[in-house]
Amino acid sequence: MSVQAPGHNKQYTEIEEQILVYFKTQCLSWSEIVTEYNKRVDLDRQRTQAALETKWRQLKPIVYIG
Repeated sequence: MSVQAPGHNKQYTEIEEQILVYFKTQCLSWSEIVTEYNKRVDLDRQRTQAALETKWRQLKPIVYIG
């Protein structure tokens, strides 16, 4: 059984996407990104590593094009 974070199934806000992009472009490990990301969002918006990795794969083409 997998553990779901409180933010499960909630759409990401633009700020949450920016937080993820910022830390990913700082070359942090995924475990560091999860820690730093979850420090900066409300408890009910926290995400798992798998969720952040999935979101990054969705954002990645936009980040490199934009």
